[in-house]
Amino acid sequence: MNDIYITGTAAVVPQNTSGPEWIECPSGPEDGFFKAIEPPYTEFLNPLAMRRMSRTLKNGLTCGMMCLKDSGISQPDAIITATGYGCLEDTATFLDKVTKPERQVLNPTPFIQSTHNAVAGVIALQTKCNGYNNTFTQRGFSFESALTEAMLMLKEEQMHHVLLGGMDELTRPLYQILMKLRDLRPDTQGMVPPGEGTIFLMISSVPSRNAIRVASFSSSYKPGNNEPKSLLSEIIRVHGVPDLVLTGANGYPANDKHYNCIMELLPDIKILSYKRYCGEYPTAPAFAHWMACEILKRDTALLGSPKSILIYNHFENRYHSFTLLKL
Repeated sequence: MNDIYITGTAAVVPQNTSGPEWIECPSGPEDGFFKAIEPPYTEFLNPLAMRRMSRTLKNGLTCGMMCLKDSGISQPDAIITATGYGCLEDTATFLDKVTKPERQVLNPTPFIQSTHNAVAGVIALQTKCNGYNNTFTQRGFSFESALTEAMLMLKEEQMHHVLLGGMDELTRPLYQILMKLRDLRPDTQGMVPPGEGTIFLMISSVPSRNAIRVASFSSSYKPGNNEPKSLLSEIIRVHGVPDLVLTGANGYPANDKHYNCIMELLPDIKILSYKRYCGEYPTAPAFAHWMACEILKRDTALLGSPKSILIYNHFENRYHSFTLLKL
């Protein structure tokens, strides 16, 4: 099988990523949650077209074009995206107008842009990509499902370059709902608040300069008590001990206890929770993959110069995934 590489990355996240300082001194949440910093839209989007786009659509299209620029590829062979929430702002706008008692002619734009695959669609139109286009909406396992399909397509040599994205937005109404469901306060000690972000990765079967190799990817659905530990043991046996582990720990004891197997097998390993940089949201694992690439590309006082990073995430202990990235 062909090796798989990450040849380009882009992010619209709650951190100022212009320099490496965010890794050592990350920005915290504002008003109780992590909000993404908007990118330079005008460098990639037509100002007239921007007027008809929601924030999520602008973030997604800009981030996708940034990733294409970073990879040096103008047109991907396929576009695969993942989202748990979809385009909430447009959905709310459409539903608000539909439920109003006054009879009026509805603007179709919010409905068209409220679909989960709206971002993948506008990127395809922008790049004139007529190839495969799909969006996964499997809650907290959406990004891993999209990554699985991208890797299968590349390994089967159906294509060479897949633009892979993971995105979710957080609106104020959703934040208030999440707080009620979780019975949380914005200042709840030690627990990661909600967040949002848009990540795009160029996944290729053809290596390029400074490419990151996807050395291993595995997932498990409803594993037994010892299965995640066994999967981790097998990765270590085949690929050796990684220099760093990024986990989806979020401060909830019921969630974080499943990461104890790392300390059992690798008691001296460096462990970092990526959700403390981006917040909790369904496609946060996409942020972990982007963050791992950023760490591998640079030296930091906090983490040194790791050559391999393992990402371990689980969603409600039903879906577990391991990704090993290497220089």
